[in-house]
Amino acid sequence: MERKKRNRGAALQRVMERITPESYASTYKQMAIAARIADALEAKGWSKSEFAARMNQQPSIVTRWLSGTHNFTIDTLSAIEETLGVQLLITAPTH
Repeated sequence: MERKKRNRGAALQRVMERITPESYASTYKQMAIAARIADALEAKGWSKSEFAARMNQQPSIVTRWLSGTHNFTIDTLSAIEETLGVQLLITAPTH
């Protein structure tokens, strides 16, 4: 018996239509931050376990950070910046 192929393109389209522009922008930023962290780890030659140890965190936390779905606090991002020597946050002076 031959199984029918599902129309995955149509299903994906329906899901994408439900995503608000705000939600899309937030998810994009979370994934961009995760990618920057992953790039910095690779540039330093650090494993997730080594980075976790330097951050005084469990490796599972670093895995969550790298998933692209973690909602970071400013304090966590600042600590990651300090540890990796990269800029993740851009702040503009107020006038």
